[in-house]
Amino acid sequence: MRLKSLFITITIAFSSCSSVQYIGNTYSPTSNVDIFLDRNDIQKSYAVMGKIDGYGIDFTNIQSDIMKEARKRGADAVLLFDMDSERINSTQKTTTNVSNQKTEDSTEKKITTSTTTDDQSLNKLHAEFLKYK
Repeated sequence: MRLKSLFITITIAFSSCSSVQYIGNTYSPTSNVDIFLDRNDIQKSYAVMGKIDGYGIDFTNIQSDIMKEARKRGADAVLLFDMDSERINSTQKTTTNVSNQKTEDSTEKKITTSTTTDDQSLNKLHAEFLKYK
Protein backbone atom coordinates (compact mmCIF):
# COMPACT_ATOMS: atom_id res chain seq x y z
CA MET A 1 0.00 0.00 0.00
CA ARG A 2 2.88 2.37 0.80
CA LEU A 3 4.37 1.79 -2.67
CA LYS A 4 1.01 2.59 -4.29
CA SER A 5 0.75 5.83 -2.26
CA LEU A 6 4.31 6.77 -3.19
CA PHE A 7 3.63 6.18 -6.90
CA ILE A 8 0.44 8.23 -6.80
CA THR A 9 2.19 11.00 -4.87
CA ILE A 10 5.01 11.23 -7.39
CA THR A 11 2.53 11.26 -10.27
CA ILE A 12 0.50 14.04 -8.66
CA ALA A 13 3.59 16.08 -7.75
CA PHE A 14 4.81 16.11 -11.35
CA SER A 15 1.42 16.78 -12.88
CA SER A 16 0.22 19.37 -10.32
CA CYS A 17 -3.29 17.95 -10.35
CA SER A 18 -5.20 14.94 -9.16
CA SER A 19 -5.39 11.36 -10.28
CA VAL A 20 -8.22 8.81 -10.35
CA GLN A 21 -8.39 5.04 -10.37
CA TYR A 22 -11.61 3.42 -11.62
CA ILE A 23 -12.86 -0.14 -11.64
CA GLY A 24 -16.20 -1.14 -13.09
CA ASN A 25 -18.37 -1.02 -16.18
CA THR A 26 -18.25 1.55 -18.95
CA TYR A 27 -21.21 2.80 -20.99
CA SER A 28 -21.75 5.49 -23.62
CA PRO A 29 -20.56 8.89 -22.32
CA THR A 30 -23.09 11.10 -20.54
CA SER A 31 -23.21 14.88 -20.33
CA ASN A 32 -25.26 15.42 -17.15
CA VAL A 33 -24.20 13.60 -13.99
CA ASP A 34 -26.03 14.00 -10.68
CA ILE A 35 -23.93 14.18 -7.53
CA PHE A 36 -24.95 12.89 -4.11
CA LEU A 37 -23.34 12.92 -0.68
CA ASP A 38 -25.90 10.66 1.00
CA ARG A 39 -27.35 7.43 -0.38
CA ASN A 40 -30.75 8.32 1.15
CA ASP A 41 -31.01 11.38 -1.13
CA ILE A 42 -31.11 9.25 -4.30
CA GLN A 43 -34.75 9.09 -5.42
CA LYS A 44 -34.32 6.96 -8.57
CA SER A 45 -33.68 3.25 -8.81
CA TYR A 46 -30.05 2.57 -9.71
CA ALA A 47 -27.26 0.03 -9.95
CA VAL A 48 -23.66 0.61 -8.91
CA MET A 49 -21.66 0.46 -12.13
CA GLY A 50 -18.23 1.03 -10.59
CA LYS A 51 -16.05 2.47 -7.87
CA ILE A 52 -13.48 5.22 -8.10
CA ASP A 53 -10.81 6.67 -5.86
CA GLY A 54 -9.42 10.13 -6.46
CA TYR A 55 -6.07 11.32 -5.11
CA GLY A 56 -4.58 14.79 -4.97
CA ILE A 57 -3.72 17.86 -2.98
CA ASP A 58 -7.02 19.74 -3.35
CA PHE A 59 -10.42 18.07 -2.82
CA THR A 60 -12.08 20.41 -5.34
CA ASN A 61 -9.73 19.25 -8.10
CA ILE A 62 -10.22 15.61 -7.10
CA GLN A 63 -14.02 15.98 -7.26
CA SER A 64 -13.74 17.67 -10.65
CA ASP A 65 -11.64 14.81 -12.04
CA ILE A 66 -14.07 12.23 -10.62
CA MET A 67 -16.97 14.01 -12.35
CA LYS A 68 -15.06 14.11 -15.66
CA GLU A 69 -14.41 10.39 -15.36
CA ALA A 70 -18.09 9.78 -14.54
CA ARG A 71 -19.18 11.51 -17.77
CA LYS A 72 -16.55 9.62 -19.76
CA ARG A 73 -17.63 6.24 -18.28
CA GLY A 74 -21.34 6.89 -18.82
CA ALA A 75 -22.48 7.31 -15.22
CA ASP A 76 -25.83 8.92 -14.47
CA ALA A 77 -24.83 9.85 -10.92
CA VAL A 78 -21.91 9.89 -8.50
CA LEU A 79 -22.19 9.08 -4.81
CA LEU A 80 -19.28 10.62 -2.88
CA PHE A 81 -19.03 8.69 0.35
CA ASP A 82 -15.66 9.06 2.01
CA MET A 83 -12.75 11.44 2.16
CA ASP A 84 -9.52 11.18 4.05
CA SER A 85 -6.00 12.50 4.15
CA GLU A 86 -2.66 10.78 4.57
CA ARG A 87 0.49 12.64 5.57
CA ILE A 88 3.11 11.71 3.00
CA ASN A 89 5.96 14.05 3.82
CA SER A 90 7.02 16.33 6.60
CA THR A 91 9.95 18.72 6.35
CA GLN A 92 11.40 20.89 9.05
CA LYS A 93 13.56 23.95 8.56
CA THR A 94 15.47 25.47 11.44
CA THR A 95 17.04 28.92 11.17
CA THR A 96 19.52 30.24 13.69
CA ASN A 97 20.55 33.89 13.82
CA VAL A 98 23.49 35.10 15.85
CA SER A 99 23.86 38.81 16.53
CA ASN A 100 26.10 40.89 18.74
CA GLN A 101 24.44 43.11 21.32
CA LYS A 102 26.68 45.80 22.72
CA THR A 103 26.20 47.08 26.22
CA GLU A 104 28.26 49.68 28.03
CA ASP A 105 30.64 47.13 29.50
CA SER A 106 30.63 44.24 27.04
CA THR A 107 29.35 42.65 23.89
CA GLU A 108 26.91 39.79 24.23
CA LYS A 109 25.88 37.32 21.59
CA LYS A 110 22.17 36.91 21.05
CA ILE A 111 21.05 33.64 19.47
CA THR A 112 17.59 33.33 17.97
CA THR A 113 16.30 30.03 16.61
CA SER A 114 13.08 29.45 14.70
CA THR A 115 11.70 26.22 13.30
CA THR A 116 9.02 25.80 10.65
CA THR A 117 7.35 22.54 9.71
CA ASP A 118 5.75 21.82 6.36
CA ASP A 119 3.45 18.79 6.23
CA GLN A 120 2.35 17.53 2.83
CA SER A 121 -0.79 15.45 2.61
CA LEU A 122 -2.30 13.23 -0.02
CA ASN A 123 -6.06 13.70 0.00
CA LYS A 124 -8.33 10.85 -1.06
CA LEU A 125 -11.95 10.95 -2.18
CA HIS A 126 -13.92 7.72 -2.67
CA ALA A 127 -17.07 7.41 -4.77
CA GLU A 128 -19.41 5.09 -6.60
CA PHE A 129 -20.65 5.59 -10.16
CA LEU A 130 -24.37 4.91 -10.52
CA LYS A 131 -26.46 3.95 -13.54
CA TYR A 132 -30.20 4.64 -13.31
CA LYS A 133 -32.51 1.72 -14.14
